[in-house]
Amino acid sequence: MSILNAFVTPEVGLIGVDTEAVYPNGSILEVGKVVAAPLINAVVAFRGTDYVLKAAIANIVCFGGALEQMVEELPDLIRGSVDYCRKHFQAPEEAMKLEMALIGYSQAEGCVVGHLFTRQVGCEDIRVDRIHSRYRAPFWSEEDLPAGIP
Repeated sequence: MSILNAFVTPEVGLIGVDTEAVYPNGSILEVGKVVAAPLINAVVAFRGTDYVLKAAIANIVCFGGALEQMVEELPDLIRGSVDYCRKHFQAPEEAMKLEMALIGYSQAEGCVVGHLFTRQVGCEDIRVDRIHSRYRAPFWSEEDLPAGIP
């Protein structure tokens, strides 16, 4: 899975993702994993199998409600995208694990906010958590990092 970093302050939201993807045959390609939702002043960053994001992109880009409405509707959109990928791409369940971050300006709260949507393998529930300052995935420990990186 990809790298997804999100940093949120009341004034600024910053998202970083990698772009590397791997086909089942092992060949490597670059894939966009950040989508702008211009009508709600937000961005969505994705970690997981790219065709789930591809199935959801039009609904994210064209969403015209408030950010809080997108937070409410995104779990159903994710479930629908997962179902679409199962039916049309014969996607295996192990490929349906994902993390999606939504960072944007909340008019209701008057500041930048972040939300994390996660789906585990074999679970239809989409967990929604508030990002309170930062989120890193994968969350490496000191033992996981290669030696010599400051």
